[in-house]
Amino acid sequence: MSERRFIRAAFQAMLLVLGLVGTAHAQTYSCEKSNKERAYFDPCPSPSADAEVELPIPLGMSLVVRPIFVPGKDFWFDSRRQIRLGNPDSPIYEAPRIVSISGTFPSKDKQGWLIYLGKYEVSVAQYVAVMGGGDAQAGVNELVERSKATKDGAPINDYATLKKSLTGSKAISILASPVRGLSYDDYTEFLSRLNTWCYDTAECYKKLPKLDGFPAFARFPTEEEWEYTARGGINPKKDPAFDWIDPLPFDRANGELYARVAPTSDRRASVIGRYKPVAGFYDLFGNVRELTQNSFTTEPGQTRIGGVALRGGSFMTDLADLHAGRRQELPVYRMTEKKTSEGIPQILESRPSDVGMRIAFGAPISATVNFEEDLRKSYAEYRKGARFETGAQKASAPGLTRAADQLEYVRSLTESIRRTAGGASVADQLSSEIDSIEKILDEEAFKVAVGLVKNAVVVAAEAGRTQGRINKVESFLKTLSKTGTADASSRVRQEAHLEELNDQLNDRTSQYIEKIFEIASYRAFGEDALKEINSDKKLSDYDKVAIRLVSDHVKELLS
Repeated sequence: MSERRFIRAAFQAMLLVLGLVGTAHAQTYSCEKSNKERAYFDPCPSPSADAEVELPIPLGMSLVVRPIFVPGKDFWFDSRRQIRLGNPDSPIYEAPRIVSISGTFPSKDKQGWLIYLGKYEVSVAQYVAVMGGGDAQAGVNELVERSKATKDGAPINDYATLKKSLTGSKAISILASPVRGLSYDDYTEFLSRLNTWCYDTAECYKKLPKLDGFPAFARFPTEEEWEYTARGGINPKKDPAFDWIDPLPFDRANGELYARVAPTSDRRASVIGRYKPVAGFYDLFGNVRELTQNSFTTEPGQTRIGGVALRGGSFMTDLADLHAGRRQELPVYRMTEKKTSEGIPQILESRPSDVGMRIAFGAPISATVNFEEDLRKSYAEYRKGARFETGAQKASAPGLTRAADQLEYVRSLTESIRRTAGGASVADQLSSEIDSIEKILDEEAFKVAVGLVKNAVVVAAEAGRTQGRINKVESFLKTLSKTGTADASSRVRQEAHLEELNDQLNDRTSQYIEKIFEIASYRAFGEDALKEINSDKKLSDYDKVAIRLVSDHVKELLS
């Protein structure tokens, strides 16, 4: 940066701060000691900020990121990380599920892992600072340009005000509010420039958490990270504190103290940090819907992919509709009523006025050679443990997986009971019952797998017989063509019969493929069932060929 540009940037930074100090900032905050000089990035400084990471960004501002604890020092499975997400009332898109939550960075005491999320939603001032690279006016110009296509026009009207002045109560209110009304690519571009700035700036680089020496990078939170945080996480001093049953981590009757929501929001965004925090994080609920790292699916874990998953609700969401498990979709593109000169509908990037972002920290799983080697060793130990022998690992069939996951959850609760005073005997009894249930599950799963294998063998054998008939008819038709001895009606009948046989073969082939995938979903049970049926000495020749075929195809899927 040239000296002239450096002085200009420093002057703009000074104006921003002086504007805050010199203006009667009308906003009130939930925290006891708000700091209006930090209104753009940290209006409610934590009294014990040691755990927070304050990343310096251009124009004298920061991005404040907080950790949330995930128990268990091992990288792989720990029963205390088994948590429920979603909505127990299970409306569309929010089916309840059990996940194993994971942190990205080890805690200082190495007894757990940490998820890092932004303490606040990213403000307009922070967006301007990063996108302008320290030139406030350049950042404002880029913000205005990027928001021009906003559907309802609200943010662009606000942002255009900043081109006239960066001081005054209206400008301050805009700058201290979450950035919104941009396209998905506009938000990801902010992350890219933030990462570049931080990697190129020593003061920022030093503040980044490290995974075996590899620095963190900014990204959006995953849905799992977001919901885990929004429910308050697990308090290591009071295990477990995570509560799945309650839809919100606060009393809904007091919801308007924690969230900027309708009807009291007047359907406008608020400055960051104005409402009470959840686990030290502000505006997780209401204000603006927050982008996540996940593609939107009909249910989490399914492969029907849509746009981008949004969390948290916004100033347009009614308080009655707030829920920690609430999921919505951002269609990255939208179709307008306008058409091009060629009659094609006009497609534009979506820029909802109530969508914004909160950053999270990520790191590559294979961050360094040493870390990846440690992962391989710990995974080998993990596979030897009891967890790898549970139903969830023996089979991926949906019903068995859900049942096994439920048992894992109960087992984790049993271990929590064991740690309480006088809980050992109760825990032992529960563990014995769980073992009995798992044994029954295994036996039933094996029976189902045997039935599936028998069905697949029957279908394969029938397909083989059908193929044999097809071969005979085709051979007969070729003979007729060579000799010319058959009349037209005889040929038509044989060709119709051939078409019917081919249809049968196609149907049986589809049935066979479906059966193979079903057997493979039972994993170890399916392999055991194949061995048992293959040992039957009463198999016909067709059945023997069919069982080899089934076995080969199942092994190929499992390899």
